[in-house]
Amino acid sequence: MKLEQVLVALAAIVRAAPLEPRDVDYPGLYFSNGKFEITMFNDLHLGDFGIQDDIQKGTWSDDLTVDVMNKVLDYEHGTNLAVLNGDITTCEWLAEKDSYRFLDKAMQPFLNRKLPFTATFGNHDWSATCNTRWMSEHIWRTANDRKNGGQLTFTTSSVAGDPNLVGTTNYFIPLYSNINGKQVLKMVLWFFDSKGGFGYTGDGNNKQDVYGYVHSDVVDWFKRTRKQLENEHGGKPVPSLVFAHIPILITDKYAQAGLISANKMPGIQWHEELGVQDDNKGIVFMQGLVDTPGLLGVFSGHDHKTDWCMKWTETPKPIPAGWPSDTQDGGLNICFGRHTGYGGYSEVMRGGRHIVIFEDALGGDNAIETWNRLEDGEISGRVMLNSTYGIDKYPRVEVKLSDGTIPKNNDDIGETSFLHEQAEYKDDGIII
Repeated sequence: MKLEQVLVALAAIVRAAPLEPRDVDYPGLYFSNGKFEITMFNDLHLGDFGIQDDIQKGTWSDDLTVDVMNKVLDYEHGTNLAVLNGDITTCEWLAEKDSYRFLDKAMQPFLNRKLPFTATFGNHDWSATCNTRWMSEHIWRTANDRKNGGQLTFTTSSVAGDPNLVGTTNYFIPLYSNINGKQVLKMVLWFFDSKGGFGYTGDGNNKQDVYGYVHSDVVDWFKRTRKQLENEHGGKPVPSLVFAHIPILITDKYAQAGLISANKMPGIQWHEELGVQDDNKGIVFMQGLVDTPGLLGVFSGHDHKTDWCMKWTETPKPIPAGWPSDTQDGGLNICFGRHTGYGGYSEVMRGGRHIVIFEDALGGDNAIETWNRLEDGEISGRVMLNSTYGIDKYPRVEVKLSDGTIPKNNDDIGETSFLHEQAEYKDDGIII
């Protein structure tokens, strides 16, 4: 049986051998009228009871978060798949039994619409009181219950091993086209667990750090599976997208080098230095992405006040040891999504990133268009991730606060890094 037709979900409990594999009839998803549309939500942080600006978060912030999701989905009514790209919860605030209730809250906008969705976990889902393997199983059981319309989620775990190393949400979704009644593989969506936070202990005591990166065993699985899919695709690369919560190292390297242009890579980075995958541990995954032919984009969250897309062509000097010096296929597109949740830090207006894939353009140019849809309905930072992205000029992005106001004296992109707070902006980049 072809790999693209079966997904083996390996559900494992912490510090124990994996459970028996569960074979799943895995039809994947289909292009519709030549397009496939994805809406990505980042950093819901449901269950966050922290304090920001002397205001206690709680039920009100969770309700506002779900309201943002509903508004964005109403605006983006063509969505074929929703992605929860990490930090669904702020699990360090939660007892284990309560984590499932907050997952249910996150799923509700999709279940109500019978909308297919999928998820990755982020560093705040990784907590001493929350078991990500069990959380993944809960999402699967709940969303794929027959009363919810059959299979609605693809969230699973395809890589066996110690969860604190390999993580949980590592898997892929094939995208097909129906051509003359035949199912034809056109694209693959890859999902990775970048971990972070703490390993599960149950009682929250004796915390064990879990580093925030995609493990080399997962990268090996990715390479093997990708090669098998290519072999089944006539030996040709399969176009793909990648989703992982914590961004790869090169994003901060570009930002620190002042290479994020306000007009060529429009978006915001508002008083924020980027958090990325853990130093040397993140290099293997980054190299694996560079070595992937047909990879059209990498999508992340984690940094709540950042939402631009960049094109990685060459690595700014000095090049750290072990890093790729450049990329292939004309560069690698990397995008942040707009912070969705009223949990977690940030005063920037919430929203979600929308991604449109054009079937006929796969293998050519102009295959991916993307923008951030804000909760007030505005489209922000609309770009085409084509061969000239990073050269083409676009309108600058306004920094809008959650109440819709524009911060005084900062009506363009915001800071590229808090290290550059006094920067001025010009069309082709940043003057320090």
